[in-house]
Amino acid sequence: MKEAAFDKMIAYIDENYQRKIELEDIAKIGGYNVNYTSQFFKRQLGVSFLEYVLRLRLRKATVSLANSTDSVAHIAINCGFADIKAFNVAFKKHFHTTPSEYRKQAKELGRKTKLHDWKEIISTQEEDIMDLLQSCLPYQPEAREKVELDEANQKLEDVKAQLEAIVSKLKS
Repeated sequence: MKEAAFDKMIAYIDENYQRKIELEDIAKIGGYNVNYTSQFFKRQLGVSFLEYVLRLRLRKATVSLANSTDSVAHIAINCGFADIKAFNVAFKKHFHTTPSEYRKQAKELGRKTKLHDWKEIISTQEEDIMDLLQSCLPYQPEAREKVELDEANQKLEDVKAQLEAIVSKLKS
C-alpha cells in the first residue's frame, strides 16, 4: 500500500470520526479491497481498523470530558458513538472508570487533559501500554518492520535456548 493512500485513509478517519465510518468506505478511499485494508491496518498500526477508530473517539471524548460542560450523552454522540451505552462500555473497558468519574477526577485535580493525566487512566498491562504507544507512533513502515523483525529474532533466540536446555536434560 502506498503511503499517500494510507495517509488519505487516516486523514478521512480523523476528519470524520464523529460519523459512522465503515471499513468499506476507507478501502474505497485508498483504492484497495476490504480484506487488504483490514490486514494493513493491523500490520502497520498494531490495531484493527475498528480499534483505531474507537481509540480516536475515546481520545477526543476524554478531552471533551475534561474541558467542557457538555453532557456525557452529548459528548458520546459528538465523538461518533451510536449511543450512551456503547460509549460507557467502551470507556470503562479502556480506562477502567466511567466517563462521569473521569470528568469528576479531572475537575477535582483542576487540570486539563494532558499527557500526564493519561497515566491515571491507562491500563498497566504491558500489552495495553504497547498498543497505546504504537497508536501514537507516526506511520513508518520501515521502522515497524524492523521492530517486528527484532521481536521475531528475540522469540527465535528464546526458543533456541529452551530447546538447548531440553536437549541437555535429555542427554543427562
